[in-house]
Parts: sequence; C-alpha cells; structure tokens
Amino acid sequence: MRWRIVVLFAAVTAVVFGVATPAVAKGADQATITGPGLSKPIVLGGNGEPGSGEQLGKMSEDSGLFRFIFGADNGSGKVLLAQPAGDLGPKFSLDYRIPDASPQGTTFHQDLYPSAAGGPVTFTPNGQNVFGTTVTGGWYQPIPLFAQLLTAIGVPGVATSATSTPSTPATQAATPARSGGAPGWLPGVIIGVAVGLAVLAIVGLGLRSRRRAAAV
Repeated sequence: MRWRIVVLFAAVTAVVFGVATPAVAKGADQATITGPGLSKPIVLGGNGEPGSGEQLGKMSEDSGLFRFIFGADNGSGKVLLAQPAGDLGPKFSLDYRIPDASPQGTTFHQDLYPSAAGGPVTFTPNGQNVFGTTVTGGWYQPIPLFAQLLTAIGVPGVATSATSTPSTPATQAATPARSGGAPGWLPGVIIGVAVGLAVLAIVGLGLRSRRRAAAV
C-alpha cells in the first residue's frame, strides 16, 4: 500500500509543476514594437529571461518589465516619481507576450519614448493583470545601453546622451506591487509540496478508517 501512496504523490506533484511552473517562472517570449516611422512592427522572439543575453531578455530588463511585475530592477534603470522633464518625442507601443495558463498568454503593455530628451524612457500603465496580480505602473528611466539596443533592432529617432539634453534628475520611487526577490520557481515548489502533503493526509485517513473497520 505504501508504494501506491508514493506513486500518487509523485503523480500529483508532476501535474502541479506542469501547470504552475510555466506560469510563474518564465519571462516574455515575444516583444512587439509599433509606432511612427516603422513600415512594419519590430518583433523580437527568443529567451526573455533576465540574464539570457538575448535581445528579448535585454529589452525586458532595460524597459522595466521585471521591475514592475516582480519588483526587481536588476540594476538596469530606475523608476521615476513623475514624467521626466523635456520633450518626450513620438510615442511607440511596446507589447510583451508573457506565457501563462491561457492559450495566447498575457499581453503586458508599455509606452516607449525613444526620442525623449536625455535618452529613451518607458511608461507602464496601472491596472494590468499578470499572474493574478494587478500591477502598479509608472515612468521608467533605463540605462544608456537601452538606446543602443533600440537602434540595433531598428527603432527610428533614438536619442542618446551624446546627442540630447539630459533630463531633470528624479527621485527613485518606492518598490511597486509584487515587490520581493523570490525566485520564479518558488511558488510552484510550494504549491506542489502543499498538494502532495494534502494527498498523503487524505490517503492516511482512508487507511486508518479501513483498519478500524476491519478491527470491528
């Protein structure tokens, strides 16, 4: 009977990890940029995880995607308390596709201003729902290397510190919703262990009931 309990525990844990882990551990798998001067959308695919080294991963880090969803900035920029001073220039749309339990994944939107004085900035609207959590957005000032990335992928009119007037310094805002540096896989582990323990408890109660009935 014990081997049946072990098998049941393993099966339940595998199911939980198969459902929960992709939803909490993955970054974006695609980013799409549209805006004035582009004859067609710029689409980036590949590995969007932080530290992947791919263009999608760098875009996700530098635009503030992970900062606003998970509360970790990875040293790649800063959240601003207000709109930066100076001319922002044309507005582009930056839309990430984030894999989750839904068939098409979740779309996470940012406004991108590549020509802003002092270098590109992004704005994340409030109220977007990712992994069951409503995100608090705001303005974000990426590191200077973000301008080089935008130029490399074909975004027109990108401002750099060498060709634009620096914006007025702003104080970094408090950590947005979903702050904390817990690894993405941790929720899946917790869920798997909790469900497995619950199954063991139910099976154990069933065995005790059978033994009592047999004794009577």
